[in-house]
Amino acid sequence: MKLITGRFFEEIPESELGHPKLILDSAGVMSYTSDPSLVLRKYLSILSPEGEIYLFMDRSARNAPEKAFEAANRSRGSVQLPDGTSQSLMDWLLALDGHGLEVKELLNEARFESGPLVGGARVEHRYHTIRIQRAKTGSISIPDLELQEADASRNPPIRKFRQK
Repeated sequence: MKLITGRFFEEIPESELGHPKLILDSAGVMSYTSDPSLVLRKYLSILSPEGEIYLFMDRSARNAPEKAFEAANRSRGSVQLPDGTSQSLMDWLLALDGHGLEVKELLNEARFESGPLVGGARVEHRYHTIRIQRAKTGSISIPDLELQEADASRNPPIRKFRQK
């Protein structure tokens, strides 16, 4: 294992990263990048052919009142689609299944409530893992995302993207 520090992942040449069989991103690059589509493409370009990517992500407030759910999705990142609708960054990643990728959500049982009351309830956080692999057939198609807004006062930052 090689530890690389002091640079943004997007700036590190692929030649320095090697070809791992496994990429784990737990509140890592994907939680902080201003360009998730670029990061995912780079992960896939360095990943060995049979490799896997695991993204550990927060899918909050599934059973909370709508206002709490909306607040939680904003805090995880959202993507405005070309038709004007929005979805969470996690749901956008899951929708890449079949675009030359196999994307699967694996439920984790880590749960906790946090934050101020929103709509009479605290936000319930449910952590899930997304596994991404290259599909056996088909070319990979990952739409570009453009950062529209970011609030770096939160950790990880609140980010809003627009799909080009």
